Amino acid sequence: SPNDRMVMEFCEVLAETERLPPAALASYQRNLLAPLLEHARSHVPFYRDRLSAIFQSETLDLSRWTEIPILTRAQAQREVEALTSAWLPAHCGKVLNEETSGSTGIPFRHLRNELLTTANIALTDRMFRWWKLDGNKTMASFTSRRRHRAPPPDGATIEGWRTGFKGTH
Repeated sequence: SPNDRMVMEFCEVLAETERLPPAALASYQRNLLAPLLEHARSHVPFYRDRLSAIFQSETLDLSRWTEIPILTRAQAQREVEALTSAWLPAHCGKVLNEETSGSTGIPFRHLRNELLTTANIALTDRMFRWWKLDGNKTMASFTSRRRHRAPPPDGATIEGWRTGFKGTH
């Protein structure tokens, strides 16, 4: 599928960059981070002023990164509207409403775009690769997927628990 191809391409980039020398990795990260921070400052009301430390002039100064206040869970829950981007580039894909399970007390409602989903799948695949997990084998997992009902005792069988492989879980 097109999404699987995107995940595989993301996996290739992770494999190519994960062992870069520190200076090369820092440069690579800066090239990704700069447009993200510019976007947040321009399109996310919450970050308009919050990123001022690293944008003292119009030039990005990442040496002041630690001056950006940490976003707390309580702030994120209170400031949903201010944390929502007014515009996203097309490559981010559709935006979906999500929420956590609420295991810490209150479910955390948030927005998630398809690019983030792709990145998360690729990062999980990298972990599987590092751990040498064979995606062609069966894997058992015990998770709560509220949107996908799989009542006990039978649960559900899902094909392809790892992108690019045919194993089931």
